Amino acid sequence: LLPFVQQLSHQPRWQLWLAPDRRINRYWINSLGLPAQKTISLSSLSTEKSVEMMEKALSSGNFSSVIAWLPVITAEIKERLQHAAKLGDCYGFILQPSSMVQVNLPFNNMHWH
Repeated sequence: LLPFVQQLSHQPRWQLWLAPDRRINRYWINSLGLPAQKTISLSSLSTEKSVEMMEKALSSGNFSSVIAWLPVITAEIKERLQHAAKLGDCYGFILQPSSMVQVNLPFNNMHWH
């Protein structure tokens, strides 16, 4: 994931990180080789607000990528996010603890662009 996100950082658009507990540290962003001046980090959002924010950001056309930590999402939410990503020509990434990933949700079939 990191090499792809690094490649996307060369676009003139922003990158958005939605984290559950705390904002992403600028030092950490720089250490990953990502431009801190084109990276936005938001935190302390409920799952519903994170999904809403992710959907708006994906469809806005202002971001090259949106990365969010979310619990398992429904097929309906996944479809909404896919549609938003297509509208905004944006890549969306959902990060989940491995214990939360359900095998019956086909995340590998998602086309985010």
